Amino acid sequence: MKNFDIEKVFHADTATFTTATITTLNGETVFTSGATFGDDVIITSSHTFTTGTGAVAINGDITIAATKGITKTAGAGNFDFSLGSGTFKTSYGANTLSGDTTIAGTKTFTTGTGAVTIKGNVSVDAGKTVTLGPTLQRTLTKTANYTVLDTDADIVFVGSLSAHATITLPTAADNTGRTISVIIAGDPGAFNVIVDGEGAETVNGAATKTNSDQYSVLEVTCNGTAWYIRNSIGTWT
Repeated sequence: MKNFDIEKVFHADTATFTTATITTLNGETVFTSGATFGDDVIITSSHTFTTGTGAVAINGDITIAATKGITKTAGAGNFDFSLGSGTFKTSYGANTLSGDTTIAGTKTFTTGTGAVTIKGNVSVDAGKTVTLGPTLQRTLTKTANYTVLDTDADIVFVGSLSAHATITLPTAADNTGRTISVIIAGDPGAFNVIVDGEGAETVNGAATKTNSDQYSVLEVTCNGTAWYIRNSIGTWT
C-alpha cells in the first residue's frame, strides 16, 4: 500500500485535487481526504465508484445511460426530495410503488388522460367527497342461469331467453353496501327472470323476485345479511 501526493502525480489540466491523499490497494483507489475534480471523471470497464459513509453532494444534473438504472440496497434509508421545489417524473415504462404513498399537506395527485387501474379497495375519509365526471360501469349480459361473483360487474343485463333464467346474488356477508341492478334488456318471451338470494338469503324478505316483462329493472342493495329493493321498474313478484 502506498500514499501519493496527488499534486505531484496529476497535471492541473486533467484533474485537480485539494489536500487529497490517494491509497491504492489490490487494484482499488481510495481517497482518504478531500478531492476536487476539475474535469470529467471516467470509471473504465466494469469498475465501480463507491463513496464512504459520509454525505455526497451533487451540484449538477445526473444522467443515466440507456438500459441502466438506480438500485437502492436493503435498509431504511430515504429517497428524499422534500426540501426541493422541483418535480419528480417517472419513466414511460411501468412504475411500481411498493410501499405506502402519501401526498402531504394540501397537495394533490393528478393522473394523465390515460386509464388508471386500481386493484385494491379505495377508502374515503369521513367528511371527504368524491367528485365524478361521466362514469362508465362494467356490465354483464346473461341469457341463462348465472351466479353473480364478488368480483363481477354490478349491472346485469338479461338478454332473450330460451328457458327460465335465475340470477343468483352473491353471498350477502361478503357484499355489505353493494348495489346490483338486474335489467331485462331482451325479450324473455314466455320465460321468467328470477332474482334469487344465495342459499336462504332473501330479497325484501322473499326467497325470490320474478318478472317476465322486457325493460323491467330490479335494483337491490345488501346490508350484510340480506338484499333490499331500492328501485324497480315493472312488477316483481
